[in-house]
Formats: sequence, C-alpha cells, structure tokens
Amino acid sequence: MLTLGGVVPAAITALLKLDVFEAFGRAAGNDPHNNGAQGASLTAQEIADLAMPGKSINMGYLERLLRMLASHNVFRETVAPCSSDAAANELVDPIRRFALTPISKCLVKNDTVGSLVDVMLFREQSYPRTTYARIHEAVLENKPDHEPFKIVHGMHLWEYEAQRKNAQEAELFNQMMLSQTKWDMHAILERYEGFKDVRVLVDVGGGMGTALAAITERYPHIHGINFDLPHVIASCLPLQGVEFVGGDMLTSVPSGDAIFMKWIIHNWDDDNTIKLLKNCHAALPVKGKVIVVEYVLPEIANPDNLHDQLAFKMDFSMLAIFVDGARERTEREIRRLALAAGFAQVDLIVEANALSIIEMHKLEL
Repeated sequence: MLTLGGVVPAAITALLKLDVFEAFGRAAGNDPHNNGAQGASLTAQEIADLAMPGKSINMGYLERLLRMLASHNVFRETVAPCSSDAAANELVDPIRRFALTPISKCLVKNDTVGSLVDVMLFREQSYPRTTYARIHEAVLENKPDHEPFKIVHGMHLWEYEAQRKNAQEAELFNQMMLSQTKWDMHAILERYEGFKDVRVLVDVGGGMGTALAAITERYPHIHGINFDLPHVIASCLPLQGVEFVGGDMLTSVPSGDAIFMKWIIHNWDDDNTIKLLKNCHAALPVKGKVIVVEYVLPEIANPDNLHDQLAFKMDFSMLAIFVDGARERTEREIRRLALAAGFAQVDLIVEANALSIIEMHKLEL
C-alpha cells in the first residue's frame, strides 16, 4: 500500500480528463446527488459512449481503470452473467456495471455544493511534486528560512503566487481554491449557525470572496468585507452584499462584528499567528468573535480515523510548501495562541468536512 499510494489519485485524474465522472452526472440528469444517481449503473461501453462519443476507445484499459477504482470504493461494481446457461457462463465474460459511490459523487461537478474535481486536477502541477522531493534537505539544514518550497523555487509561496508567470497554472490554482471553498462552505453552513447574529462579517484572507458569497446568500442581512492582499483584491469580481478591501493582515484588519478566517492561521508560525490574532482582537467590538476554520490535529494519532489522517496529510503539505512555521495545530495549541492574543474564551463548536469551526471571544461567555 505504501509503495503504490499514488495509483488511485493517478487513475482518478485520468478518468477526470476523460470526462468519465461527468458521464454519470449526465446519466442521472446532471445531478449526482439525487436518487437517480444511486441507480445509475453503466457498463464501460455505456460510459465511453457518454463521456467520449465518437472517439476510438481502448475498452480494456477503461474497464481496468474502473475495476481498480471499484476496489477502492470509488465506484460500485456489479456483475451479471451473460446467459442462464451455467456452462456457457464459464466461457463468456460477464456483464460488468459501475455506479457512483459517495466518494465518486464528490468528483462530479455541482454548481450548488461544489466538487473536488479542480482539487484533483491541481495535484498534477509540478511545484507540489518537486517540492516534496526536497523535504529531506530541509530536515538536514536546521536553519530558518529554509523550507522545501524556497529550496526549489528560491522564494516563498506567496511571492511565487504574486508573480506567477504561468497563466494556466494560476487559473488552475484559483479554480482549485474556489471549488474547495465552495465544497467546504456548503458543509459549514449546514452545520454551523454562528453567523445568525452577525451584522458585519470580515473575511480575512478571503481570496475571491467565495466564502463570503456563500455566507451572505444564506444570511442576506450580513454586510461582508472581503479582505486580502491588494493584488488579490484587484482581480476580484463584484459580489452583492460584499465590500472588497486590500491590505496586510499582519498590519491591521478591517473592523466588524465578527471575523472569519478559513485556512488562514495555519499559514503562519506562532509569532505571526499571535500578531494576526491581536489585530483581529483590536478590530472587534467588546462582544466580538473570531470564527476560525482549520483542520485540528489530535493529541494522539489514530490510524483508523480518516479525519485524523486528513489533518496530518494537510500538515505535511504545510511543511513542504508553506513558509517555515506554517502548520496544522491541536486544539490545545490553537487555544494557547488565542489566549496569548487577548481572547478570553475559545470553543471548538462543530466539525464539517473534517474541518473544525472554532470561536474565539473577547469576553468570557
């Protein structure tokens, strides 16, 4: 399993490029989440006809990819005999059909809840892979400012993003972040109700405003302030109910009733995280709160817990790609940083999509 760990993502990416997952969506009326999708069971030939009409297809290759992924619960495989003659069945290939599972439904595009399509396709970009290959050098060089990404590219990730010259790579990155945010926000808004009493919500590091768009659509009384670096804000499109403000979160943040930060504090070392949280504390009213969304590491790793595995894999990515000190943290470590920044109460409220929603309050409730 360790030596072949990349096989499943590679096979999924191949089928994404062949439009196979979308074929199931079309077979189910373009909605992979309805009841019809559960019963959409297709042969490899039917999949090929829907996904790649008019193309010359190696059906043996396609079916082998489908079967391998079915062994990992990406598809559900069923087999029916070709004939009622038992003797003949031993000589004639059975009819194999494949259907979506909860895993593969995530790989069919959905404008409402998002999908993981763009996240999977972004995996192919060269800079994550080349960076992973240099992690051992960072381990052997115990000095600051020597993270793997900088070893490879000569600059930090944020500098790289600000001056990225490959337009296609930049578009894939932006699309990946948009899709991931849409996917996560759908789950968060189903589970978390802490926006109900907020009037002005500041999204620190809000990117293109995708998270705020989802929040203000659910809670139209909220005035959203999308805050990010000026070059990010300059590329944003207008959104109803959302104000766009450029600046540096480590200097100051705009004022609001509440501050929302998804996948932000894991970008920074402890000192800069405390500085950021102090800026948030200063921007809030007395009864204000910060809503933090992050993966939270367990105190003891549980190899049977998929959420724990995901959190540790994300921590590996932070180690490899982001600035020195960027990391996922335990609930205890997050609480310690919040208290150091002046917050009086820190509560883990709920989990959604393996993410934890944490509230930091200026006053003890």
